[in-house]
Amino acid sequence: MNDLILGVGTPHSATRSVYKTLNKRKLVKEPNILSYILAPEPEHGYAQNIRGKYLKFGVKFFDNPTLDDYIEYSKLYPVDFSNTYGLFSRSDIECFADRLLSEFKVKVLMIFRDPVRRLFSHLNVNFNTGHSLDNMGQNERFKKVLDSGVLDSPPEVGFPDQDWNHEEKYYSMFMFSNYNSIYENWNAYFDTHAIIMEDLWAGRNNELEKLNTFLGTNITEMYPNVYYPDMGINPIQHKGLRDQWSSETEYITKDNLERGREKMSWAYTIQGRNPWETYNGDKP
Repeated sequence: MNDLILGVGTPHSATRSVYKTLNKRKLVKEPNILSYILAPEPEHGYAQNIRGKYLKFGVKFFDNPTLDDYIEYSKLYPVDFSNTYGLFSRSDIECFADRLLSEFKVKVLMIFRDPVRRLFSHLNVNFNTGHSLDNMGQNERFKKVLDSGVLDSPPEVGFPDQDWNHEEKYYSMFMFSNYNSIYENWNAYFDTHAIIMEDLWAGRNNELEKLNTFLGTNITEMYPNVYYPDMGINPIQHKGLRDQWSSETEYITKDNLERGREKMSWAYTIQGRNPWETYNGDKP
C-alpha cells in the first residue's frame, strides 16, 4: 500500500520547511485538491489560484478534480501540505477518510507554533485590499484583533471560509489556531502527529526523534526555518522561504505579546500540556 503524508497546517508555522525536508522535488506544496472537492464554487478559487503552479512544475492539472483524481495524483506525489485542510470539520474529513485509507497508509502531520507569534505573522499577510486591517502596521493589526473580542474563546474551525468577508472582518479566517480542534478532528480518522515548531528546530524534547518514529524515517537535519529562532524584522532572507521572512515588518510589542497570551490562553494547551510555557522567542 502506498504512503500518503498530509500536512494540514498551521500557516506561518514553518510548514514549508517541514515539506521541503520530506520532499526534495520541486512540486506544488499545496495542491488544495481536497479543498476544491469539498468547495468547488468558483468564488473559493482553490483550483484557479494554483493552476499556474501546476503548469510551472509540469504536474497534471485537473479542471474539476474528483476523489479518484486525487488518489491518482497522490500516488505520483504522496506529500500534500495544503494548509486549508486544517479547516476541515470531522464531517468534511469523513467524506474521504475511508477511501483514502483503502488506497494509502495515511500519516497526518500538523505543526504548531507559539499561538500569539503565529497569529502576529499571519495577520500581516495581505492578499486583498479594502479589508478592516488595510493600511495598518503589524502591531496595530494585532491590537485591533485583540480588542475585537474574537480571541476571547476558541474559534470554531470551519471550512471553506469561516464566514469570511474580507471587507468587514479580514481577520476572521485567521482564527485558524484552535490547535486542539485541528488535532482531534484529524486524529479521529488517521494516524496523526503534532509537531511543536520551536522544539523541533531547537532540538528539544526529542521532537525530531518523535517525528522519525511516527513517519518511520531517519531524518538527521531539518530544512532551515526562518521563524526559529525569532529574529523579528531581521530574519535570514532564505531564497526558498520568502513566505516566512516577508511576513515580519515589526517586532511584536511586549504589551501585544502579554495581552495576546492572556486572551489566547485557551490555545496554549496541546494534548494536556503547554509546550510554550517557558518559551520567549529563543532569540539568538
